[in-house]
Amino acid sequence: MKGKEMNKTIILTALLLIFLITAENAAIANEWLIENYSLDKKEINKGINRIVSGKTMVPVGLDVLDKRLYVHYVPNRMIGVTQWNVDLFNTVKSFNAGVDRHVAQGYIPVDLTVFGETMLVLFLKMKMKIDSWKWITTKVDGKEIAQGIKKFRNQGYVPSGITTFSNTFGILLIRPVTHQASTWQIGSYSRDASEIRKEILKEIAAGYTPFGLLTGSRITNVMLLKLENKSKPSPAASQTPTASQTPATSLTHIKSPTSNVSPTSTATLALKPEMLMGEISEFLSLLRANPEQASDIYITPEGKPGFMDISTLCGPAMKFLATGEVPMISWLGPSEAMVGLYHPWADLMLLTEWRASNFGAAIHSLELVTGDFLRNGGEPPYQIMPLWRQPGQGLPPEALRKTVSETGAAFRSIFRDALPGGKWRMELPAFRNATLLTANASLGALSLSRILKSFHALASEPDKKALAKELGKTMKMLGQGGIREILQKTGKGSAGSTSSAGSARYLQKTSASYWSQAQIMDLVTAREGALVFLNSPGSPWVFISLLFDLHDGRAKLQRIDLIDLPDGSFNQ
Repeated sequence: MKGKEMNKTIILTALLLIFLITAENAAIANEWLIENYSLDKKEINKGINRIVSGKTMVPVGLDVLDKRLYVHYVPNRMIGVTQWNVDLFNTVKSFNAGVDRHVAQGYIPVDLTVFGETMLVLFLKMKMKIDSWKWITTKVDGKEIAQGIKKFRNQGYVPSGITTFSNTFGILLIRPVTHQASTWQIGSYSRDASEIRKEILKEIAAGYTPFGLLTGSRITNVMLLKLENKSKPSPAASQTPTASQTPATSLTHIKSPTSNVSPTSTATLALKPEMLMGEISEFLSLLRANPEQASDIYITPEGKPGFMDISTLCGPAMKFLATGEVPMISWLGPSEAMVGLYHPWADLMLLTEWRASNFGAAIHSLELVTGDFLRNGGEPPYQIMPLWRQPGQGLPPEALRKTVSETGAAFRSIFRDALPGGKWRMELPAFRNATLLTANASLGALSLSRILKSFHALASEPDKKALAKELGKTMKMLGQGGIREILQKTGKGSAGSTSSAGSARYLQKTSASYWSQAQIMDLVTAREGALVFLNSPGSPWVFISLLFDLHDGRAKLQRIDLIDLPDGSFNQ
């Protein structure tokens, strides 16, 4: 009897041990989990729903490897998720608009991944709230990544999402208003799921919350944040946030970007003309609104130092430089192009080298040069005054058209035989002379400054009060759809101008919305008259000139003309 009781006790003990081990394993699994799905939105949603439906685990990061989407999960008690969403974007414009739309609805973009020409973003609604987000890129280097993040930490941003594409490291930044992150780090682990789980559990026990995921053939990276509610400050929360309180070595084991990028390399990606024009338009639109964001999204790590130098040199005029830019394109190959963004009134060009990427197109290098620099083959001297304003060039509208035509011809001539792969600087010795380039760019910045000062004078100087009043009245009428009334009053118009025969018809058909967006680009004033140039964003090849008569302290609109720039000057 005793033997039977002993056997029974042994069996019960064994069953209890099995139960405890199973329970322990289940508990571990419920602390961190990683799964993978096919790259199909329905399958992704189905897979995530299967985990989330258990009401204990929620997705916090994702990445693509070997044509599979890996998603990792943490207990919902850690972050309090109420809703989630995964969305796909195929252009930079749709990505920006899509993230803005989700943020406006209360979602937070917590991670993203790039595969092929598609960007997939994970959005969560949770206890934490944000008021802004940013997308930045750096080189795939631990120090570069840390410096890139540090730049925005003082503004309250924290990193959440990480990805790699085209030999570039992408970072998704969010700015919480309800929480703050006292510490962040990018953990590096092996590819073994059990080892990752063990290390992640240690990080969770230390107070970190896992977010962004980066998978590789040998190394897995996870973005880790220590989040603290601002309403319950702790000693750590009261300190000024730092870029990272972890050893620098924790950022040096970032996986090679090639292990996660589509097999299609940038060398074989086609840079289609319509796509390039769309990217140029979006870049200029962003540059007018927020130069820093334009740089973060469109300029590669290699090009950022050059952009920063130009931005510092131009200052507030950088936004004006992006207004009225005429794009001139010279193709370097099927996946690369030189794009000259020409500002006719300042006679200034932003030279940009564009290359196809896994997500549209990006700028790899750039220079700011004057029109004289291009027309002279890089050789000094360079004139401060734009060519179209110099004596002997004729009436300003026609001189402007002539200057654009000559500059376009010079641009095409310089880059006609340029080689791809960043070798465009070989086309002129001056492109390799840093001292000459800096001096020339400084002259260009002075030209921009001259225009902006003339705007200030128009608004503030007493002798220009009548012109400012009449110009304001004219702009208001145009914005209200009064173009026909103005043409009748002046009795003239495009029919008598030097522009094409179709200009008159175009001017008659312009809408109020076109005029309401029009901006002053430059003005030429004399004792008895003034000429004001206008441009509406989105119409870079078409400009308007307003001629005012100035007599006896009064100003009167005498003529309105449309100036269309020469056809075929911009593409090669």
